[in-house]
Amino acid sequence: MDNEKRLILALVLSFIVLISYQYLFAPPPSKVKAKGPAVKQEQLKEENRQAALTTTSPAESQKPSNLAALSEKQPQQPASREEAAKEISVTTALFTAVFSDFEAGLKSFRLHRYLNRVETPAVMKWVKKFISSEAPVTVESKPQGMELLPQAENQRLPLRVAFLGSSGEKAEAVMYTSDREALTLKTPKAQGTITLSGKSIGPGSGLSFQKTFAFREDDYRIDADIKITNTTGATVSGNAIVEWTHSYF
Repeated sequence: MDNEKRLILALVLSFIVLISYQYLFAPPPSKVKAKGPAVKQEQLKEENRQAALTTTSPAESQKPSNLAALSEKQPQQPASREEAAKEISVTTALFTAVFSDFEAGLKSFRLHRYLNRVETPAVMKWVKKFISSEAPVTVESKPQGMELLPQAENQRLPLRVAFLGSSGEKAEAVMYTSDREALTLKTPKAQGTITLSGKSIGPGSGLSFQKTFAFREDDYRIDADIKITNTTGATVSGNAIVEWTHSYF
């Protein structure tokens, strides 16, 4: 016990000495003065560069005046389907799930009771601020709920559904419609569903896809009911595909 008390006392005294030295004897950081002539030269170079960019040459002044009008009339590229997709959020007491009507995929699954990091204690914030008083103050963001589905760039969303025909053709719906924009389950024992429906396009068209997801207020599990309906009237043989793709932590 005596050794432990001596060790604790030594740590406390070392901490007091370190803080006292930083506060009383540490030299203030040297300030670098800006050089006036160099700054002025850089400003002059920048002004000359801007003037050269805005100057119109004689050849350019002879171009037809309707070029600008023609460029304005050119159709703009439409936004990709991923960018134009809508989001359907489901919020319970345990998590918030976000679905996209693009391929009816699961875009996000964020937990409410588990955070992505531990917040720095107030005592440690005070110690850091006291020791590095000359350093710029940085505002620390608050911890957020842990995200279980980090998405990589150009990656397909989980729960993508398709139908692979016996001859190799693949049918899938790209854009879906949802029966609701959001679902909130906060009252005890509350339950609810969302249904997304879409039709296949291109090769293998004529199939309709329907995904129904069921949620409960006090349960992490999600029930999924997937239906593929043949609307062509002809016999279709093959296998249904459900893909689960996501990035690892």
